[in-house]
Amino acid sequence: MIKNYVDIDTKLDKVNDECGVFGIYRNDDDIDVVAAANDALYSLQHRGQQSAGITVNKDGEFTTVKELGMVSEIFTPKALEKLPNGKIAVGHVRYTSSESLDRASNQPLVMRYIQGSIGIASNGSITNFNEIRQELETGGAVFQSNSNAEIMAYVIATERCVTDTLEDAVLSSMRKLKGAYSTVICAPSRLIGFRDMHGFRPLCIGKLKNSWIFTSESCVIDSLGGEFVRDVEPGEMVVVDEEGFHTYKSKLLPEKTSFCLFEYVYIARPDSVINGVCVHNARFRAGELLYDEFPIEADMVCGVPDSGLIAAQGYAKASGIPFSTGFVKNKYIGRTVGSGKDKKKRLLRTRLTALKANVKGKRVVIIDDSIVRGETSKHIVRLMREAGAVEVHMLISSPPFVCPCYFGVDIHDKESLIANKLTTSEICEYIGADSLGYLSINSLRKIAEGANIEFCDGCFTGSYDAEIPRTIFVDKYAKKIIDDSLSDYKLAARKHLELQVKLSSLAQETSCYKYWIDNKSELNHDVIFEKYIDFLAHVINLGLYKNYLNSYELNLRPSDYCLSDQFLNLFIDINDLIISPSTDHFNTLLEDVLSLGVTLGYDEEQISKAFE
Repeated sequence: MIKNYVDIDTKLDKVNDECGVFGIYRNDDDIDVVAAANDALYSLQHRGQQSAGITVNKDGEFTTVKELGMVSEIFTPKALEKLPNGKIAVGHVRYTSSESLDRASNQPLVMRYIQGSIGIASNGSITNFNEIRQELETGGAVFQSNSNAEIMAYVIATERCVTDTLEDAVLSSMRKLKGAYSTVICAPSRLIGFRDMHGFRPLCIGKLKNSWIFTSESCVIDSLGGEFVRDVEPGEMVVVDEEGFHTYKSKLLPEKTSFCLFEYVYIARPDSVINGVCVHNARFRAGELLYDEFPIEADMVCGVPDSGLIAAQGYAKASGIPFSTGFVKNKYIGRTVGSGKDKKKRLLRTRLTALKANVKGKRVVIIDDSIVRGETSKHIVRLMREAGAVEVHMLISSPPFVCPCYFGVDIHDKESLIANKLTTSEICEYIGADSLGYLSINSLRKIAEGANIEFCDGCFTGSYDAEIPRTIFVDKYAKKIIDDSLSDYKLAARKHLELQVKLSSLAQETSCYKYWIDNKSELNHDVIFEKYIDFLAHVINLGLYKNYLNSYELNLRPSDYCLSDQFLNLFIDINDLIISPSTDHFNTLLEDVLSLGVTLGYDEEQISKAFE
């Protein structure tokens, strides 16, 4: 039986950052800003996989290429040819918690206003988004997206109309914009980078020969062959123009800075240095501290690829237990993308395989970075047991997530957090481990000792150092401003059409309507089975996409209808779901699909194996 079916390879069971940003001001004739921006976005791909974009300023003219998808998909040689080698360039990779495929939210965002043009790319979340947008809309502003970047651009443009310089406008805007943001701006004659007052999200400065770089992580500077200079300080604005490098600091800084600790645990690349602390060393230290809190007798330590590996090495060093490979990752699947062609085949498959030769007969300690819903951890433990491990202990290099994050990390729904509902022992039982341990909040604060900034741990403690949103913005006109070809309605319609096509193909293969044929021995049963599984997978895909299905126990029940009537009923089920979308109509469709499987001669074991 397939019990508690979930798509374990979704963003819902893993924490994601919102975005990564990059900016370059060219002072060297032999530097190609387009090539630099493209290479930088490759280095920032881990921070966002939904969309990417580059804006180039050449002689005051802004040229932008941006699209949904991965960097390699968007910036083909033909696409890069559209971008001139200008003086200034900014780039962006986006991850969003929204299921919307809104092209208008892709960055960089270029805004043309009475004082000129700016191209903006931002990482983070504006907590007073709703209040600012309502104020601007009351004044006649028209928005094309629900992105934080557009709000920031509007505020900056508005302030620029009543200030002497763009720098003054940005500083004034920083006082109005609450929340978390690390932002780069391509202006007609300068590159600007700035960071929120608390310093939630990272932003650093680098040099490439005589040219300047602003970016989310220092690994970008290293990949370009540049020199790391320093981090942008909380509440600081840095500017590069033809006269050189300038820095400005807000006079209204809070008493406490609040850098996101989860940057060290999971988000940032291991080879980045943030706030003076190497991310690799922080994760290694987390593993050592895990052993101090949870000394376990075991035969081997392994990490869940990729972010759990370094912490596992730290645990192994502290404990003396051998570190070994426990899982093999299919690198060709990659991180889950929230939309597009990379999402189509992510269902009903996993990215990990347990290495039986290493774990069979052994007591194993598994290190991972976090548990969100628990489904991935449950799957990992099951893989290890099926591979022959006699004991499976799960340790997490962060505390339990019990509260949402409002400052740029995708932890928005408190109810989806398993640690908000269950105790540690109950979670341990749910995932099937012999023991479960989380790094304590006190130890977590020690992993980045020596950092020149204080930390935010609100998602672990419920205590926030900055104002959280008082209201949630809901755009009642969202359907009207989204690209028609990619709206939720259109996408759902295409999925329904796809179901009908798949069902028709299966009906054709079974010859169910050819009542005049008595002998169907010549049917290709292998093809029929393949088409049936494909159709079932698409039904489950639709259920997950529309939130009709979070978990399900597949119970195959026979039907009293003949084969042709079953197909007719399925077409009716799909039409009912189109006309009146609901969980009940979806469940009817799924149950009838499973009954069809029985009629076709399949059992639960066959279907289960097909999904592995």
